[in-house]
Amino acid sequence: MLERDHNFIYILCQILISFFQGPNYAGGPINCNLPPFENRRYFHIFHNFCYILANEAVKQIVANRPAYQTQMIECLNMFQGMHPNTRYSIDHIEFEPNTWVNAFNVTLQLYKCCRQFSDCFTSQPSVLTQVLERTIKKVHEWCDKHEEETAQDDGLGSQPSQASALPGTQRQQPFQHNPTEVEPGHATGPESTQLNTTVSGSRRSASTSARQTEVHTVTMPTAQSLSFEVIKYKVSAQPVAFHHPLHWFLADLLESVEFLDDSVLQQLGYGSFRQMMLQFVGSEGDSDEKRLFKLQEIFDYPLRVCVLMAQIKANVWVRNGFIIRTQAQYYREVSLRENTYDSDIFLLQVAMVLFDPEQFLVTALDRFELLEWFSGKREHPTYDLLQIVFMAEELLTLLIVCVSDRVNADGFTVEQEIRREIIHGLCLKPIAYSELTKRIPERLTEHVRFDDTLKELATYRPPDGITDHGLYELKDIFFDEVDPYFIHFSRNNSEEAEEILKSRQVKKSGGTIKSPQILPRLSKIERGPFTSLGNIMHTPVMTQILFYTFWNVKAEPKIKSDTIIDQAAYLMQIAVLDPNNGAARSMEGYSGDHEGQGMPGFLRHATFEKYPVLINENERTRLSLLSILIQRADDPAYKSIHPKLNFVLRKFEELGSTEAKSIVAEWRQSKGPSEDDASMNELEEAARRKKANQERQAKIMAQFAQAQQSFMSLNEDLYDSDSDDDAGSTKDDEDPMMDLGAQTIAETMWHYPTGTCIVCQEEMSQSSEYGMLAYVQPSHVLRQTPLADSQFLLESVVSPLSLDVSATSIRPFGIASSFEKHMSQFEKTDLSRPPVAKGFPSKSHRQGLYTSSCGHLMHIKCFNTYVRSLNPRHEAQRNRHHPEDPAKGEFMCPLCKSLGNLLLPITWKGKKQTYPGVLVSASERSTLDWLQQDFAGFMEHIESSRRNLTSQLKAESAQRLPLMPYQEGQGVGHRSRNSQAQKGLGMIWQFFRSSAGMTNHQAAPTGIINHSTLPPAYGGAGSLYPSSENHLASGDVDSVKAMYVRLADVFLMNHEDMTTVDDSTSHSNATGQYSDVDVMREAFAYTISCVEITQRGVNAANGTSTLIAGIQQQTLTLLRMMVDTIDSYTTAMVQAPTARMWLTLQSLERLGKVLQGCQTQEQLHMMPIGVAKPLLLDDPFFVLTELTLIPSTGNVEPGHLLEILLVAEVVRTVAAFLTTSNISTLLTSEPRILSFSEYSLEPLQLEESAALVAMVRLVAEGFGVPEEHTKTFLANMPDRLLLKLIKTYVLPFLRKSALLFDARYGVLFPETQPAMSTAEPIDDEYLRLAALLHLTNLVPLCAQWTSDEQLRRMILFWCEDAVLHSNAETSSTGSSVAAGKAIAHSGSGYGSTSLVGSVPGSGSSSASGSASGSSSGSSSSLSLGSSSVAVVNHGERAAASGSILRHPIDLNHPTIYELVGLPKRLDALFEQSIKYVCPRCNTVPHDPALCLSCGTIVCSQSFCCLEGVDSDGRGECNMHASTCTGPVGIYLLIKKCVILLLHVRSGCFHPAPFLDEHGEADLGLRRGRPQFLNPLRYDDLRRLWLTHGIPVHVARKIEQSYDIGGWRTL
Repeated sequence: MLERDHNFIYILCQILISFFQGPNYAGGPINCNLPPFENRRYFHIFHNFCYILANEAVKQIVANRPAYQTQMIECLNMFQGMHPNTRYSIDHIEFEPNTWVNAFNVTLQLYKCCRQFSDCFTSQPSVLTQVLERTIKKVHEWCDKHEEETAQDDGLGSQPSQASALPGTQRQQPFQHNPTEVEPGHATGPESTQLNTTVSGSRRSASTSARQTEVHTVTMPTAQSLSFEVIKYKVSAQPVAFHHPLHWFLADLLESVEFLDDSVLQQLGYGSFRQMMLQFVGSEGDSDEKRLFKLQEIFDYPLRVCVLMAQIKANVWVRNGFIIRTQAQYYREVSLRENTYDSDIFLLQVAMVLFDPEQFLVTALDRFELLEWFSGKREHPTYDLLQIVFMAEELLTLLIVCVSDRVNADGFTVEQEIRREIIHGLCLKPIAYSELTKRIPERLTEHVRFDDTLKELATYRPPDGITDHGLYELKDIFFDEVDPYFIHFSRNNSEEAEEILKSRQVKKSGGTIKSPQILPRLSKIERGPFTSLGNIMHTPVMTQILFYTFWNVKAEPKIKSDTIIDQAAYLMQIAVLDPNNGAARSMEGYSGDHEGQGMPGFLRHATFEKYPVLINENERTRLSLLSILIQRADDPAYKSIHPKLNFVLRKFEELGSTEAKSIVAEWRQSKGPSEDDASMNELEEAARRKKANQERQAKIMAQFAQAQQSFMSLNEDLYDSDSDDDAGSTKDDEDPMMDLGAQTIAETMWHYPTGTCIVCQEEMSQSSEYGMLAYVQPSHVLRQTPLADSQFLLESVVSPLSLDVSATSIRPFGIASSFEKHMSQFEKTDLSRPPVAKGFPSKSHRQGLYTSSCGHLMHIKCFNTYVRSLNPRHEAQRNRHHPEDPAKGEFMCPLCKSLGNLLLPITWKGKKQTYPGVLVSASERSTLDWLQQDFAGFMEHIESSRRNLTSQLKAESAQRLPLMPYQEGQGVGHRSRNSQAQKGLGMIWQFFRSSAGMTNHQAAPTGIINHSTLPPAYGGAGSLYPSSENHLASGDVDSVKAMYVRLADVFLMNHEDMTTVDDSTSHSNATGQYSDVDVMREAFAYTISCVEITQRGVNAANGTSTLIAGIQQQTLTLLRMMVDTIDSYTTAMVQAPTARMWLTLQSLERLGKVLQGCQTQEQLHMMPIGVAKPLLLDDPFFVLTELTLIPSTGNVEPGHLLEILLVAEVVRTVAAFLTTSNISTLLTSEPRILSFSEYSLEPLQLEESAALVAMVRLVAEGFGVPEEHTKTFLANMPDRLLLKLIKTYVLPFLRKSALLFDARYGVLFPETQPAMSTAEPIDDEYLRLAALLHLTNLVPLCAQWTSDEQLRRMILFWCEDAVLHSNAETSSTGSSVAAGKAIAHSGSGYGSTSLVGSVPGSGSSSASGSASGSSSGSSSSLSLGSSSVAVVNHGERAAASGSILRHPIDLNHPTIYELVGLPKRLDALFEQSIKYVCPRCNTVPHDPALCLSCGTIVCSQSFCCLEGVDSDGRGECNMHASTCTGPVGIYLLIKKCVILLLHVRSGCFHPAPFLDEHGEADLGLRRGRPQFLNPLRYDDLRRLWLTHGIPVHVARKIEQSYDIGGWRTL
C-alpha cells in the first residue's frame, strides 16, 4: 500500500538526494567529506529501500512505473565517479585522509540496492530494454557532463571540490587536440604514445556541449599496417575513481542474457544486440561510427579501474600511501566484488562483443601503457623493468579471465554459481564451513540450495582433535571443474591450483604421465550476445601480444618470470580450444582438406604474420609466432611450458595450414623422437632396471639361505639345546602370573633433572643450588561413593576390571551416559533419559592438596630475584587483575606461564631403581611369619628408644621455663605463624609433664637431641635420609633451608585455606592436629591418588604391565622428588626434640593402629596419644604412604605393610556394604545390578564362595552385626557380585601402590609382559598388579586371613576400633571427654584394648582381661591399665542407634571419573533451564550456569544471588564452587554456549564442547545454528579438570590480556 498509494520509493530516493547533496550542492562529483557521509544515518534509508524491493508486488510496481526508474537512476548518478584518485609521481602524499572509508560505506549500500533494483526488470524483455535505454543514456550523459566539468575546472585554473578535500591531491588537465603541459613535479609522463601514433581530430557529441574527447591514432607493426583511433587517457597521470554505480547497475541489467539474444530482440524491433546498443546512444542523425564512439566512452571507465588496480599492485601508485592499496583490496573484497570488480569484468566482456576485437585490444594496451613493450621496445617512461613485467602479467591475466569466465556470458543460474564458487573455494585445501562462507558472497551462501550443493560436492570431515574444527574436502571427481585462472584467484592461488591438478593427473596415471598439463575447460555458449566472445583470440593484435611476450622475456635477461610465458601459452591453448568464435565455427565438419589454408584466425596469423624484431631500436628481421614457438620448444629454460607448447604445435599439425604443418614436421624431424616417445622409453628403461634389481636380490637371498642351511647342519647340537630351552620356557609360560612376578631387572640409576636455568640460561651443576618449579593447590577431585544411591552403586558394578586400557568404547561412563551403551547387558527397563544426566553429589568429596609442576628448572638465587620482582610490578599496575597472588606465594613461570608457588630444591644426584627390590622380603618369610617371629624385637627397639627420649626430656625440662610458644626452627611447622601442630605438641608435652610429676612452672625441653639415642629413622646411626648437606657448600645450605621454610609455609597455608572452607567434608583431619610434615605426606598421597584417577580408562601402551607406562615422565619425576623432598625436609628442618618426639609417637601410633590385635604387641607397654584414626575409618593408602615415608623402623618391610593394608582395604569394602542397613533396598531399586551380575559375571567355585562368606562373617563378628542381618546380606548379595565389588574397590589401591613404590623405593616395574610369544597377556589388571607386587590373589588372600587365628584377631580388632571410635564421636560431650581422658592416661595401648573375657569369635581369652567371656548380648569392659571404661558391645549399640556404625565407612569411588553428562543437542538444556527456579532467589535464572560437577543450575552474572555488596562480593557461581569443586569452578553458560572457568577470585571463558553441524564452535550463539555435543572437546575439558589444570589455564588467559577492571572485562 505504501508503494502503490504513496509512492514510497520515490520519496526514499528524494530523501537520499536531498540528504547527500544538501542545499549548497553546485554540481560535479559529490564531496565525501560532507557530514552526511560521516554520520552514517543513511544506512537506515538504504535498509528500508532493500526491504521494500524484496517484495514481489513492489517489484511489479517498479517495473511498470518509469518515474521510479528515472528517480532511482538519478539517485545512483549522484554517486557516480565520487572520490577520484590521482597518482603522485614525485612527492609522497603528506597526509592520508579517511575519506575513502565514507565512499566505500556508501558503495556497500549501493551494491545491495543495484542488485535488487535490477531484479525488478528481469521478468519481461520489453521492460528490460526500456530500462537499459534509460541507463545507457544516463551513463553517456554523465560521461559528457564529467568531461565538460573537468575541462571547465581546468580552464578556470581551479580544482574540483573532491580533489581539494584531499590534502596534496592534484588533478591533471584533460588531453586536448594539442598536447597539454603537465604540472611540474606531478604525474609526469608523455602526452601521447610514442608508437607511430598521430593525434586525430577531436570527437564532439551531437549536443552543444563544449566537451572534447581527445583521441590518437595507433599504428600496429604488422605486415599490413593497422591503424586504430583510441581515446587518449593515461591512468597513471589523470584522475580515476573506483565508484561507478551507474556502470554497476548497467552490468546487472545486462546479466539477463536470455533476453538479449538476437531472436528475442528481433521480436522487440531490434536487429541484434549490437544494433540495440547503438540505437540507445546518440541522436537520430548520428552515424553508427559516432554512436560506437560514444559506447567506447562508456565502456572505457571499467577498463580504467582494472588498469588502476593493476598499477596499484605493481607499486606504480606507491607514493599515494597505504590508503590506495586498501581501496583496491576492498574493491575486490567478497562483500563488494559481485557489483564492483565482477561488474567491471562483465562490462569488458560486453565491450569485446560490441566493438571490433582489435580495437578493444589496442585500447587495453593503451590503458595499460604497454603499447611500446608489446611492439618490441623494452624501455618505458613510467614503469621500471619489474613493473613492466608485472603490468604485462596483469594484462594477460585480464584477457584470460575475460575470455574464459562464463558466469554472466553464459547466463549461469544461481545453483551453477554456487557450484562454481564451492569448487574453487575447496580445491586448494579442505577448509571449515565458516571459512568457506567468507570466500563466497552472501547472496549465494544464504541461498536455500547452498548447503545441499555443498554436501553434493564435498566430503565432511568431523574434527579429529580438541582444537580443530570440521572440514569440507572437495570430492575427487569434481577437481576436473577447477579453473586455475578463476576470476577470484590470486597469483599464488592460481599457481597452487595448477600444481594440485597436475599432481592429481600424475597420481591417477600411476606415474606414466611425466609432464602433465592443464587444458582450459571452455563451455560453448549456445545463445545470447556472447556466442563470439572468443573472436578476440583470433586477431593479429592478439598474435602480436603473444609474439612479443615470448620474445621480450628471452631478449631481456633481467626478466625472471615464468608466469608471463605460462599465461601466454595458456592463451594459445584457449585460442585453439575455445568454440565461441568464428574461426572454430568455420572449422565445424573440417576433414583435413581445406585448400591447404587450415583453420583461420590464430593459427593462420601465427604462421603468416611476421613481426619486427628490434635490437638496439633497429629492426633486424621479422619472425612469426610459430617460429618463436619452435625455438622456445627446444629451449631448456622454457621446460616448464614445454607440454603446453607441444600441445599447441600438435594443433598446428592437426588444424594448421600446409605451410604450418611442414614447418612443424621439419622441426620434429630435426629434434628426433617426440617427448611422448622419450617418456615411454624412459618408463621402459626404469622397468628394466627394476626387474634386474629384483633378480639380483633374489639371487643374493638364495645364496644366503644356502649358507644358513650349511651352518645349521654343522651346528646341530647348538640348535637342539636352544629348542630345549624354548620348550622349557613354554612350559614356564603356561602360568603367566608366575612369569610376571618372577621377572628381575638389574639395578639402574635414575638421575634427577638437570639443564639450564630458565632465567639466567646457565647450566645447572651440583655446586649451584637449584630446583624445579611446582604448584600446590587445594583439591576436591577425590570422590567417595554415595552408597545410598543405587545408580552410583551400579557404576561400581559395571566398572571394567582393567583401568589401564582404553575405555573409549564405554565412555562417557556410568551416569554421565545414562547407561545407553550398557542397555544391551541389562534387562529392558522402562527408563526415560533426562536431558542432563545426574551429577556427582557435592558432599561426597575428600579434600586434599595436589602438587603439580611445569618441569622447568631455576637457580634458587634467580628464583628469589624473580619473586621479589613481582611486588614492584603489581604496584606499578594497580588497576590490573593479575594472574598471580604474591600474598599466597604464587608466581608465573617465566617460560611457560604456568602458575606456581614452590621451588623444590634438587640436592641429590640420582636414585637407584630395580625390580623386585623391596617387594620381596629379604628373609623370604610371609607376613604371618614376620608377625610371629620378628615383630617382638622390632617393638622392643622402638620402646627402648621411647624410654631414652622420655628420660632425656625429663632431665632437661627440670631446668626450663614454663611452657612457652615454640619459636622458629624448634619443631615441625613452627614458622612465623602458629600451626595446628603446636596443639599436638603441647598435648604431648602436657602428658609427659603429668607422667613425670612436673609442676606447671617447669619448662618444655629445647635444644638438639642426642641422635645416638634415637632409632636410625630419626637421625641416628645408619639414617636413611639423603642428607642435603652432602652435595652443597655451607653457604648453600641456608638458601636450601630458606626454600624449605617457604615449602612448609605454602603447604600449611593451603591446608588452612582448605580446612576453613568446609571442615565437615574432610574426614582426614578429625584430630585437628597437623604438622607441616603431616601435610606434606598427605599431599603426596593425595597427589598419587589424583594421578591414578587421571589414568583410569587411558591406554597405557600395548602389552604394558602397569599404568606407569602411560604417565608422563614429568609427573613421575615430580612424585620421586616429593618423596625425597619430604625426607630431606624432615632431616634438615626437624631438629627440636619435641618435634622428633611427635614424629616418633606418630609412627608408633599409626603402627599400633595397623598391628593392633597382634599378641606380641600386647606384651609391650606403649603410650598412645590418640591422634590416629582407626584403620578402617581412614584410607589405607594414605596410611601406607605415611608409613613408607617414615624410614624403615627396625625390620618392618614394605611388602608386609602392603599386604596388611591391602587386607584392610578388603575389610573396609566388605564392612561398608555389610553395615549398610538398606543394601537389599539398593539392589532391588536398581534391577540392572542383579541383571548384570546374572548375565555378565561368571559363577564362583565353591571354595571361592566359601572364602568370601568367611570374610563377611568375620567382619560381621568384629562389628557385632546381628546374625539375622548377616544372613539377609548374604542372601541378597550374590557371591559373584560381592567379589566383583571387592575387586573394583581394591584395584585403585593396587594402582596407587605401584606408583608409590616406584616413587619411594625405586621399584622399576617391567614395561612389558613377559613371554608374549608363548603366553597370552593377563587381561585382568588386578591379577597383573598383584603378581607384580608379589601379593596373593584376592580369594586365596581372604581364605588365608580368615583361617589363621592370628590374622583373624587383627581383623577383629580393626573392626572393634572402628566401632569404638565411631560411637565415641557421636556420644555426649561428657562421655567423649571421659573416654578420651581414660584412654590418654592409661598405661596400655591399642594392643591391650580388647573385650574382657572371650573376644567375640576368637575362642581364647584376652591376655590382659580377667573376667570371663560373655555372650554377644552382654556387656563387657576394656582393660586400660589402671583405669577401666565400660563399653557397650556392638549388638547393644546397633539396637540403641538403629545402625551398626554411626560414622559410615567412606569408600573411594573406583570408577572412571566423568563430568555431568550433557545431551547431544544444546536445545535440551535450554528447555530445562527455562523451567528451573533458583532456590536462592526464587526466580528463573536470566543467565543460567550448569555446574559440570554436580549438575546444579545457578544464576550467573546477576545481582540476585550476590553475597556481599562491596567490590569483593561473590556471585552464586563462586559460592556454589566453594562447597562443590573447591577453589575452582567449571560451569556451562547455557544461553551463551561458553564454559566459565573459575579459580578463587579469577576466571576466564573457554569454548563450550558443543559444535554445529559443520564442526565449528559458536561462541555466544551468534550464528544461531543448532549445537551438538562433541565428545572429544568435552573429554578435553574433563582432562583439564582431572589434571588440576584449571588454575594454570585461567592464569594464562589473564596473562595474555591487559585489563583495568578485572577478568570479567576481558
